[in-house]
Amino acid sequence: MSDERSDLFVLFFADQPENVRLITNTTSKVCTGDVINFTCTAEASPPVHTYLLYENDTVIKNMGISGTWIKSLKKPGKFVFRCEANNSIQGIGKSSNTTLTVDGGFEVSF
Repeated sequence: MSDERSDLFVLFFADQPENVRLITNTTSKVCTGDVINFTCTAEASPPVHTYLLYENDTVIKNMGISGTWIKSLKKPGKFVFRCEANNSIQGIGKSSNTTLTVDGGFEVSF
């Protein structure tokens, strides 16, 4: 009979979302009517369960787990977008701001 003892240790690291990024398919200047793709990404353990998209500090979309959204820009102006990533440890990670300047269309009359 052996007196050897074997202990098993399992380590679980939980972190709030980090390296949160908001990616778009455009430059900082766009025109009214342009369609913009927004993608929010993050590193987290446990994984992100909700991404939120903000426009001028107001939540405009719960992007769910996919972190992607398409928006048509309908009016001219300057708009500041950012996203937040949330996971089950109640951690929140925020992206840096992405500013889009939307130029109005022009009319040609004869």
